[in-house]
Amino acid sequence: MCLQLLLKFAPVLLGGGYREKILALPIEHDVCVWIYFHFHQYAPGKLVEQDSLIPPRPLEELCQDIIESVRLELSPSAKQDFEEIQSSHPALKLSQVAPIKWTTSEQGAEWEEYCKDLAERERFSTMK
Repeated sequence: MCLQLLLKFAPVLLGGGYREKILALPIEHDVCVWIYFHFHQYAPGKLVEQDSLIPPRPLEELCQDIIESVRLELSPSAKQDFEEIQSSHPALKLSQVAPIKWTTSEQGAEWEEYCKDLAERERFSTMK
């Protein structure tokens, strides 16, 4: 049995000109796997100026592609637990739970505004 994770995390904008994406996958009751992407733009100036020198979009897309490619398979013990529960309760079904949103609505709005500004700058830079 393969569980596909469709996760979309907005990168966290941190001071100092770097971004990160963090993906946490609970595997067992006491085991969690972390996938952590940290990308820093080594360029002078504010984040907007750094983005004009080193566009972040290719790295963000690569991170998202990696996250979307993650597939989890149940371990033998988890498969056995699942089969036992399923045989005891045949009417129960597995459900998919949406990913937890870790950012605040303000951070989400800030990120959307940043993406709009970045897209507009890219659009105007191709007009030259």
